[in-house]
Amino acid sequence: PAAVAGEILPATRDLQKRPRPGVRVAVRSSAVGEDTEATFAGQYETVLNVAESSILEAYKRVLASKYSARAVVYRLRHGLSDRETSMAVAVVAMVDPRSSGVMYTDAPSSGDSGDININSVRGLAERLVDGSASPDFFVVDRKSRFIKDRKTTRQKIRMVNLEAGGTALQPVPLHEQSTPSLDDDTIRRLADYGLRLEALFGVPQDVEWALDESGNLFIIQSRPLRGSAFSGRRSESPINKVTVHPVLLSTGKSASSGIAAGKVFVLREQHESKSVQEGAVIVARPASPD
Repeated sequence: PAAVAGEILPATRDLQKRPRPGVRVAVRSSAVGEDTEATFAGQYETVLNVAESSILEAYKRVLASKYSARAVVYRLRHGLSDRETSMAVAVVAMVDPRSSGVMYTDAPSSGDSGDININSVRGLAERLVDGSASPDFFVVDRKSRFIKDRKTTRQKIRMVNLEAGGTALQPVPLHEQSTPSLDDDTIRRLADYGLRLEALFGVPQDVEWALDESGNLFIIQSRPLRGSAFSGRRSESPINKVTVHPVLLSTGKSASSGIAAGKVFVLREQHESKSVQEGAVIVARPASPD
């Protein structure tokens, strides 16, 4: 409606004057009910690096994502009505990141000790969130800040902001592919931020973050960490007690937590998901939430 557009455009121009002239923005959901018991993580759309000429279209795309099939089904499963989940749209200044990712402030890697887990990719973290990129992974001791484990991957592609708006994939320079996306000082600084957020909110946090080319760290979002990531509530996995059969595969990442038995289906392409039989255990290259 013209009245809504008449409020959005001047407010966007005012925002663009503050961080730096012509700054791009991210347009994302801020719906009632998000980050409660029903997190709505990944249900609604986020539009990155939006120019002023595209702001109204991005606003409508975010609102429309409230009525995607998966968002409607998610609400129904949690017993929420459309009226109970009204949506505002947040327009925030866009960060141009060197690296970005997700941090869990209390994710035990062994026993009852809650470590800090940091996942990092070069450029924008969109490919990490949708499961199409494998991140660098760091485990930090929450008391000493000692980096007790690290797994780096050769990241050949990164998502970047375009000058004219929008995003694109581009090759990572060869000399950067063999180096971690975060240095040790930044890893410890991120861990400190995470524990401060955890202390502020009183519960373990799921934190989205970004590091720009100047070394500035930005906290994009901090929400309560859900499910099995809490420490002190996890006993030894029953799989470790199975001694009758040899363990054939014990690495990889979980896209859906739990323990089950079934016929393995190796998912090579996304379109093959229609062929997965009920009760199968899926093994795929990316840990895609889809």
